[in-house]
Amino acid sequence: AAPLAYDVSDPLHPTRLLNVQPQPDGGAFFADAPAQPAAYALSTAGAELAFGVGELLRDTSSALAQGAADYLIVGYGPFLTATEPLAAYYRARGLRVAVVDVQDVYDEWSGGALNPEAIRAFARYSYAQWDGPAPQYLLLVGDGSYDFRNLLGNGAANYVPPYFISGDPWTNEASCDTCYGRLDTPRANDDPLPELLVGRLPVSSLAQTEAVVQKILSYRAAPAGNWQSRALFLADNYYNADGSTDAAGDFVVSAERAIAALPAGSVAQRFYYDPSPQRAGLPGFYGAPDPLRAALRQSLNEGAALLSYHGHSSYWQWGYTAPNTQPAYLWYLYDADNLENGARLPVLLSMTCLTGFFQQPELPTTDERLLTSSGGIVASFSPSGLGVASGHDRMEAALLRALYSADPAARSLGAARLAADVVLLGTPNGDLAFTYQLFGDPALELAYVPTAFVWLPAVAK
Repeated sequence: AAPLAYDVSDPLHPTRLLNVQPQPDGGAFFADAPAQPAAYALSTAGAELAFGVGELLRDTSSALAQGAADYLIVGYGPFLTATEPLAAYYRARGLRVAVVDVQDVYDEWSGGALNPEAIRAFARYSYAQWDGPAPQYLLLVGDGSYDFRNLLGNGAANYVPPYFISGDPWTNEASCDTCYGRLDTPRANDDPLPELLVGRLPVSSLAQTEAVVQKILSYRAAPAGNWQSRALFLADNYYNADGSTDAAGDFVVSAERAIAALPAGSVAQRFYYDPSPQRAGLPGFYGAPDPLRAALRQSLNEGAALLSYHGHSSYWQWGYTAPNTQPAYLWYLYDADNLENGARLPVLLSMTCLTGFFQQPELPTTDERLLTSSGGIVASFSPSGLGVASGHDRMEAALLRALYSADPAARSLGAARLAADVVLLGTPNGDLAFTYQLFGDPALELAYVPTAFVWLPAVAK
């Protein structure tokens, strides 16, 4: 019998070859002279591989086709039990909460394969097709990595993958969590503003998820205290020890602009590094890193509503001191492990570079570590890319106006993030609207209690 022969150069469009004649061993079976290399599949009749129906590995019902939610929690399945206390908190306050296994999303929208676009497709579907009103918040639960196939061998899991765009003017590719909530256009980065307010818990275990959720709930339950009026401002140096200056700008000036924007009743504490003689001895200035770090650690342990950092960074540290200065940083990755501030947790504004680069597969970033440690922070606005001081100043001013707003609807972290996007839109710093991440609960509000002064009359008798 004539063999069955197929040209499978394009595996999605195989072409059967007709009139193929077998030849004796040592002869020529058939000849072809393709312009491009070709691939063929040969078989004798009746010897073809049989592809039977295998075991059903996962039965996903179409439960995602219908629903209703104000708050979407999408995360790695084994971590989701830890989010139930947070879901219960919001349900008790009247929000409709849907907790969704990300694998169910993949099964429905990407054939079961890990795909960031599937998550965005689900967000678009739920926003447009579920019972109204449409969802407002999206919380992603799980860390992610740019090494989707573990080619580097670090074993970093993609619990909830980063969504990559071409958006950083210096590095080009950047992760964009808000892109999961940009639903109006086929391409996420063509949508100027997100429809969903997106946050992420960059957690890597069930225990870590439980700990971060408990931090959020403890923060919400914390009694009012003086710590809620405090705002801490850390700044990298402008002047070097030799009197030269940093071309990136004067970070102290940026911090002072932010302090001037705080509402009445706020108490600002300054932690400014400056090894030069120009500012030696001025209040809030430190000529060496160690005294600054010790003072900052003490204030963090006492509690604060806000922590702001202006300066240079890498993934794992804030600040670059002189090469011969020890330590060569103002804050390091593992400094978070020494904080004991309980529920007195600040919201972090990272006006710097790369401390939100959660997608690198080696170690967590400084900001991630502060969130996932037992103390540290309750949330952060963190950059996944590079930026400049002018953009950070614009962004921080918008964040502060929203976070300290008298309007409760404007004070959630997600709403503050959107307010910053609106301000950045159309400016030379519009890239920051895409490259900043919110680590934390997007529905959480800043715990702020202004300091009140009571004057008692002196009565003489």
